[in-house]
Amino acid sequence: MATTSKKPKGGKAIDLEKEDRLDQAQELIYDAWEAPTLAKAKALARKALKLSEDCADAYLILSSGIKTDAERLTLLRAAVAAGERALGPRAFKEMSGEFWGFLETRPYMRALGELAHFLVSIEQFEEGRACFQRMLELNPNDNQGARHELLSLLIMLGRDADAEKLYVQYKGDGFSSWAYARLLLDYRKHGAKSKKAVKHLQKALAANRHIADFLTGRKKLPNTPPQPYALGSEEEALEYLRNGGRAWLYMPDAIIWLKTVTEKEKI
Repeated sequence: MATTSKKPKGGKAIDLEKEDRLDQAQELIYDAWEAPTLAKAKALARKALKLSEDCADAYLILSSGIKTDAERLTLLRAAVAAGERALGPRAFKEMSGEFWGFLETRPYMRALGELAHFLVSIEQFEEGRACFQRMLELNPNDNQGARHELLSLLIMLGRDADAEKLYVQYKGDGFSSWAYARLLLDYRKHGAKSKKAVKHLQKALAANRHIADFLTGRKKLPNTPPQPYALGSEEEALEYLRNGGRAWLYMPDAIIWLKTVTEKEKI
């Protein structure tokens, strides 16, 4: 069968047959997302990959439920590579800065986000940081919330200048994660008795007291899966601790300070 193609202005020929196969594969992915079991979803994902090896979402589905870190990492890297192939270099030049606004970029962005989170979970922090940073470069509007884990990660890695820059970039962020990351950064940079640390302690507690209670052990962490949350809720606190609480664990003196000052001042 002959390959049908067209040539856009200033670009290379587009393989329409290849694009059609990718579109058909993506339709199978929509069905997979609605599948009643993971096994059925994976079966559809494998069918999708037979149509197009550039179907990033298919690799993401296949990575679900994989217990071996090495195997899951391989699938997530394959997802990112597939997303890159599907888009091509031109898309990264023309759509950069508004990436999430284009439907065709979202499989790649989903794959990059999943890879970033997984890299952090297996303590490959620098590569995870680079992935989160790339997400923000491509899509500064940050529809996926990459900035939240990235800020905590930068603090944990001791990259205070980069953390300050990121904080300023999204200074109006109203999530509690932003307030607690700011508090942790001020504690390390200025000390426990600094006016900045005390000021941002008050702001963090006002944003979500549950985070402080979980960090200091006043409340036990429940073994529950992530849930939708409202600002200031326990669910929001748990979401922060899952994605940003690691930075506090790397600074245990900050947790001791938080516990001491909240008990002493009864706040």
